[in-house]
Amino acid sequence: MVKFDVNLSTGRWPFRPLPGETMPELAAHLRRYGIEGGLLRAAEGAFSSDPESENGLLLKRCGSYPGFIPLLIAHPFYKYWRKWEQVPAAVLYPGFHRYSPESSEALDMAHFLAEKGTHTVVIAVREEDERAQNPLCRIPPVPVDSLNAFASAVPEMTVIALNCYHSEAKALTASNLYCDTAFIEGFPALAPVEEMVQKGKVLFGSHAPFFCVSAALSKITALDEKGKAAMQHSDKWIFDKFHSR
Repeated sequence: MVKFDVNLSTGRWPFRPLPGETMPELAAHLRRYGIEGGLLRAAEGAFSSDPESENGLLLKRCGSYPGFIPLLIAHPFYKYWRKWEQVPAAVLYPGFHRYSPESSEALDMAHFLAEKGTHTVVIAVREEDERAQNPLCRIPPVPVDSLNAFASAVPEMTVIALNCYHSEAKALTASNLYCDTAFIEGFPALAPVEEMVQKGKVLFGSHAPFFCVSAALSKITALDEKGKAAMQHSDKWIFDKFHSR
């Protein structure tokens, strides 16, 4: 069905334990569903005050799992990313780190990374449904207008907005801007973004281990044959993007 997941995390989420949060557990669980790897970020990274150290730990976790692409945290106000070499993808946490993706600092960082060879930027729109957040720790989602502005400003990059609701996904207009399936719900699940699926603008993302992989895959099995073919084509495209270089 699909073999590459753009929305994976490993490590301890600060507010609750996650089943399968270690790399051995996560990799074994994904293999049961035929998923060979994906884009992986550190669960602790969103709240960490030391993203450079979190990046180092993530690289160590991924070392024995070549199918997983580590998403290093890029923070526009810490300049450690100027030392990066051959980093294919990075993750931004604007809501958690309190900046706008369309700020001059964020765009300057994105242009620098693009020149150094980073071809994909993932933006975490949210990590939890706002209703599930700790009441003393409310993190606002990244506004859609900011996502569009950021992607339009760096057309040489692929930009993936993670954990959009379907209303947000449908408002993504930049040609290089994609969303994932994790937070999209309808009946059938992907019905609200059916046109986007056909255009290849929706990538498979389970948000494991926050969410169940089987539930994420059921969204694809509910598609008609044309929709399934489109998702498989998108899956091959994103897989090849990271494994054909």
